Amino acid sequence: MPKTDKEITSEIVCAFLHAWGGEGKKTPNSGELLVLVQDVFKTVCSLKDTSG
Repeated sequence: MPKTDKEITSEIVCAFLHAWGGEGKKTPNSGELLVLVQDVFKTVCSLKDTSG
């Protein structure tokens, strides 16, 4: 069963946050996180639309 756009988005965002959270780095605030999730989701959806 293929992954949904939401599942792909959550995996990408989680990987990004894990990489971002290095020593001494500031984690994103809730507003930045919301924009990140929205942008990644929009991008994932647009990739599906152009692959067909």
